[in-house]
Amino acid sequence: MSQENVETVARMYDSFLGGDLSAMLAGLDPEIEWRSIEDTETRHGHHGVADSVVAWLDMWEQHELEVEEYLDAGHEVVVTTHLRGRGRRSGAEVDDRYFAVWALRHGQAVAYREYASKPEALEAVGLKE
Repeated sequence: MSQENVETVARMYDSFLGGDLSAMLAGLDPEIEWRSIEDTETRHGHHGVADSVVAWLDMWEQHELEVEEYLDAGHEVVVTTHLRGRGRRSGAEVDDRYFAVWALRHGQAVAYREYASKPEALEAVGLKE
């Protein structure tokens, strides 16, 4: 089941990176709990995720997001991404990595959390670097 979870998460990233938010949302449980680094609170459901993603995209004048690693953690998948971009309002250049933990059940993502460091993300799934 865990390799299937990695493949499910990879398909969602492929959809997102290809500009197909609807296809990405199809991989999410309707009641998903979504917490990005930028969010001050947890968002819920497809509408909450869409709002978060649209707000995130609006932050960038230009950006490039690359998935560097998918780590199988059983019912969870840890994803390392590399973000390069320029902020729309600040003009600040960004070149950073962030780490997401996806929890899956029955082939759909039920929770998403972002972390600023890999050790934090690994700790969240009970692993160490």
